[in-house]
Amino acid sequence: MNVKKQHYVPQVYLKAWETQVVSKKEPEKPFKGIYFYYKEDLSIGDGRNKATVLHYPRLYNVNYEISFIIPSCPEIRKDYIDQISKKLKEREVYAFYDGKKLRTLKELAENFLKIDDWEYKNIQYPFRPASPAKKNVILNNLKQTNSYVIENALSDVIETKWEKALKDFINKMNSTIPLNGIDEIRRLDKETVIEIVRMVIFLICRNPKFDCMGVYTNIENNILKFIPQDKDQKFAKNQIDALWIKELYNGLFNVPRGFFIT
Repeated sequence: MNVKKQHYVPQVYLKAWETQVVSKKEPEKPFKGIYFYYKEDLSIGDGRNKATVLHYPRLYNVNYEISFIIPSCPEIRKDYIDQISKKLKEREVYAFYDGKKLRTLKELAENFLKIDDWEYKNIQYPFRPASPAKKNVILNNLKQTNSYVIENALSDVIETKWEKALKDFINKMNSTIPLNGIDEIRRLDKETVIEIVRMVIFLICRNPKFDCMGVYTNIENNILKFIPQDKDQKFAKNQIDALWIKELYNGLFNVPRGFFIT
């Protein structure tokens, strides 16, 4: 299965730097792309296709390790539980918790955090519980679920709207008469300003390594205060990643709290 490339710098943003380029490996073959520079050598750029740079695999995925956030993220919860339900149907089994069949998506969602204690029965043979070996296979399959809701929402916000938002902003800057009669302060409509500011904030915050204003460092420090030093540091990383994803979710789905609102 191919791992989806998740770009922390939108490809639509990189279009402004596209030109005829050549790569270091094949300097005789020009193509449309951007020049990519490595920190250790800023003298010569390497021609690259914009789709091949500035991305990480699974950057915005909500996988099982941070799936504890789904109760507070309705869009992610719906996507995640829909996938869980589909996998159960594909394996032709019912899921049970505490002796009760989980019949609906709502019941699967309400009991998802207890997934390690689920039992399974074959749809064709409802009186025959799944063997321990089969239960482990099913559980492992369910825990491999990934939600791409954040990646898709970022694409909807930036990849499809950036060029129009930028064009509208520039056009209104050029056509609005300055308040003091010279080329300085202009008063634009609130919607245009908010849209371009929102776009810029997403450009800043979609890469956790950029750490604008120390937001992610503060999150990390606050999390680590409450985690014993002998605790698995992967646990700490999952908590930090979950908080970051939740901040992105709040901004993307207009949840009135968090960094994007303040």
